[in-house]
Amino acid sequence: MFYDDYTDCSHTPLFCFGHGLGYTTFDQSELTVTATDTLSPMSVQLTVTNTGARAGEEVVQLYVSDLVASVARPELSLIGFVRVALGAGQRRRVRFDVHPSRLAFYDEAMRFVVEPGQFRFSVGASAGDLRQRCVVELAGGVAEYSQAGVVRCGPPWRRRWATRLRWPAADPSRSSNESPKRVGHQRRRPLTISPVKDTSVHKAQ
Repeated sequence: MFYDDYTDCSHTPLFCFGHGLGYTTFDQSELTVTATDTLSPMSVQLTVTNTGARAGEEVVQLYVSDLVASVARPELSLIGFVRVALGAGQRRRVRFDVHPSRLAFYDEAMRFVVEPGQFRFSVGASAGDLRQRCVVELAGGVAEYSQAGVVRCGPPWRRRWATRLRWPAADPSRSSNESPKRVGHQRRRPLTISPVKDTSVHKAQ
């Protein structure tokens, strides 16, 4: 019988996106999602508990799936993450503040929009280890966003980088075939959500 490892082997990755190891174990529970419409910010909250005998850190990852989009969408999209340090037996309430533009995509008319409908929010330790899921429905109409405006509306350091990265004025002595180069600082910090976490720590029951 003919067998080819390339075509017949499992298609799942050896290590999923976001995979990591530690010296303790964590539990993620009590997921709640507060969402209303395509124009209002959303709140995602959950409880993280260190269920092991050692102190450690857990990277809580927040994913979203658009269940009824007008175009094909990814099965999972990472929209936020936060590192939580807990001692043995400790727990903490974590909150993600999600702007609706994080759910936006380009539709058939190449508009950057958020459509009403059902969205599934998932939290876990990796893309292959999702611990909690919650499906919500956004009301309202189709909301259009400016991607450049989304970048500029972030924290102060992000606005500074956006203003520094600009094209220089045309140089008459430069050849028309020579591409201009960006000025200012070249390294940029990743444009990710900065989740807010409750600083209070409670002993696990």
